Amino acid sequence: MTIEIGLTILSELVAGLGTWRSEPGQVQNIVREAILNQGYRHIDGAWIYQNENEVGNGVHEAIEQSGGKIKRDDIFVTTKLW
Repeated sequence: MTIEIGLTILSELVAGLGTWRSEPGQVQNIVREAILNQGYRHIDGAWIYQNENEVGNGVHEAIEQSGGKIKRDDIFVTTKLW
């Protein structure tokens, strides 16, 4: 399945990692491990979850630790404005 959004094409986007009700202080590690070891490329969050910094840090760490195999363009992060 391919979805075209503007100039970005997302291919094989199947399931995302939800971060709702994630324990504070654990989200960063969970996101990093999900990206590096489980193949997740879609991370779902929201301002109201109060974990956006940890999500961002986890994505950053995963990209850094991948040794160039994963790029920011490979990660699809969604959020909500409520």
